[in-house]
Amino acid sequence: MDPRANPFSPGAGTQPPELAGRDEIVQNATIALERVGTGRHARSQMLLGLRGVGKTVLLNRIEQLAAERGFLTIVLEAPEDKQLAELLVPPLRSRLVALSRVEQAKDIAKRALGVLRAFASAFKVKVGDIEFGVERASGTADSGSLEHDLPELLAAVATAAKSAGTGVAILVDEVQYLSAGDLGAVIVSLEYPEVGKLSDEAARSAIRAPVQREGVEITEEALKIIVEETEGYPYFLQEWGSQAWNAATTSPITAADARRATTEALNRLDQGFFRVRLDRLTPRERDYVRAMAELGRGPHRSGEIANLLGIQVTTAGPLRNGLIKKGMIYSQQHGETAFTVPMFDEFMRRSMPQWRLTKKGRRGRGK
Repeated sequence: MDPRANPFSPGAGTQPPELAGRDEIVQNATIALERVGTGRHARSQMLLGLRGVGKTVLLNRIEQLAAERGFLTIVLEAPEDKQLAELLVPPLRSRLVALSRVEQAKDIAKRALGVLRAFASAFKVKVGDIEFGVERASGTADSGSLEHDLPELLAAVATAAKSAGTGVAILVDEVQYLSAGDLGAVIVSLEYPEVGKLSDEAARSAIRAPVQREGVEITEEALKIIVEETEGYPYFLQEWGSQAWNAATTSPITAADARRATTEALNRLDQGFFRVRLDRLTPRERDYVRAMAELGRGPHRSGEIANLLGIQVTTAGPLRNGLIKKGMIYSQQHGETAFTVPMFDEFMRRSMPQWRLTKKGRRGRGK
């Protein structure tokens, strides 16, 4: 099939050709935006799910919905070891400066800039060498406690936006990298819709609909293979769909094309999606996740992993904590550990096939 017409574009945060199985999340976000747009209260949301399930895609879609409704939008990605205050101050300043140029919002926006200046001062945030040009507000958003100051700052920004007849939508990706204190300040009054793998029918639609829009058909057997291989995870569906398209020479895309797609998709994932995560780990951290893979998909008890490594649970604790901070694993329940990346256990077994540990925990592996 002509690769120039391939409807799939696998990549982190890339909008898929068919946003299947996410109607409820998109609808709830739309309702929240429209309630805010009419001056009514609406809860903010935090999307929860493993890597590769499409959380960034959904954030991008929500940002688009907000922009379509006239909101000022701010999209941030939380890096490791950076305060939330550092992320927020520059774009909020930019939006408030823009609002201060709107005649009916001028005075309120300037007051909000004063609140922002107080907030920035309390958290020792600088915006290059640029001065705010307004007096710092006293007694508002300047206690140095993000849990208390952030709501006051956002309320001031919201009031300024409302006076200009608009709203502000703030979307933050990779929130797991925020510090415990920053995250605690964010999660107050949030809703937590879970973003998981797609249902069987939604996964089929994510492949079938884009293909058919290009005038191409795909057999039910081919769809069955793709859905089973990807387990319905959106990122993987895009990769398999792309490779199945490229493997096919004519319509319909067949089971043989889907099987060829599996080989190529795994190669690409191993070299990219999985590899970039493995490359961030120290040798000891690699041993930890390889031991997890040896035990299977998980979740696994911390004691089981330590036992396979031949070390005490207390010794394994710092390794586990480091991997959690790097976003590689998570603990849904106390004492349990699982991968944040679907299918990472299979990749680790492919990547380190002859890995083994002696009883003393000394490493020995073939690759």
